[in-house]
Amino acid sequence: MVEPQKSRLPIPFLVLAAAAACSALALYLRVISADWFLADDFAFLARVQRPWSWRDVFFPLERRFWWAYRPIGMDTYFYLCFKLFGWNAQAFFGVTLAAHAITSLVLYRVGRQLGFNLPAALSAALLAVSRFPSITNVTKACTFHYTAAILLHLLALSLFVDFSRTRRLSFQVGACGCFAVGLLCNELVINLPLLLILASLFAEGFRLRASAIRRALRDCWPYFALALLFLVFRYRVIAEMERPYLYVFGLGWHVAINALVHLAMIAGDLLYLAAALAVMVLLAAGLLPVRPERRALWAQLARVWVLCLSWLLAVLLPLSLFPFPMDRFSMPAQIPAALLFSAALDAAYKAHAGHGRS
Repeated sequence: MVEPQKSRLPIPFLVLAAAAACSALALYLRVISADWFLADDFAFLARVQRPWSWRDVFFPLERRFWWAYRPIGMDTYFYLCFKLFGWNAQAFFGVTLAAHAITSLVLYRVGRQLGFNLPAALSAALLAVSRFPSITNVTKACTFHYTAAILLHLLALSLFVDFSRTRRLSFQVGACGCFAVGLLCNELVINLPLLLILASLFAEGFRLRASAIRRALRDCWPYFALALLFLVFRYRVIAEMERPYLYVFGLGWHVAINALVHLAMIAGDLLYLAAALAVMVLLAAGLLPVRPERRALWAQLARVWVLCLSWLLAVLLPLSLFPFPMDRFSMPAQIPAALLFSAALDAAYKAHAGHGRS
């Protein structure tokens, strides 16, 4: 990964970033204060008041309460929150909001690890947690498992980058722990091993040398082992239940349509999505002509876009296989989408300020 240099931010930008963060927090708090439990929340709230068995939660060998296996992201979350907060819905939602806030901090860190300057890293952090899917799902206790899984997925990536740079085993153990817990929140994190392979190759400038590939595979094998262990346990050991129609994968034209709808949800609507893509193109075009002093900027932008576009597709396409698009299915894609957009901001800022400052 790229180690960013220190930078001095203009006071107006700091004020603007602080104002944006405070506005987003105020919006979330307003939404939280005006809502209560709904839909699937009540099924789990009823369950946690019945006789409880941790063995049945984590090792449902005979039958399961719910078709999905998410013992930490659903069962444990509802059980502990109900024990702590009772019927105080705002407290449940506050836990989700706290996870969103921590995700923004980790995303800022990942942006810096990718070589972003401070404005771009801050922009990515604010963008990712202020999108429509996050705002609409912060008041659904039954979707906390998405928020938790996204946070753990991102934290595992950040710790893995630290391990790749320092070779300290504690970072590798921490990343593996985040991955394992993330799998028990929501299986959407299963793509992490492939993302870590890409992150390792990103550090090598995507030069597909044998040594770089061997290093990536050597560093990532524990994550593939954890993923395989989870899949065997999930689909060969614990009791299986029939999926509702809404959660049955299928191939067809709906995949491309759903993916487009999910992207539009992240941007706000199709018009905003088109505007965001146009801004990215214009920011990249602003680096033309490719003079020698800007070649490094182009190379860095291309590397980040390859990494984040692959990441975006890895989280977007599987959830687009479901019959219908839903806002919560867009949540995992908010992270790489924010990094994709902010990478263009990063390159434009550096080109304007001079490559000596970042």
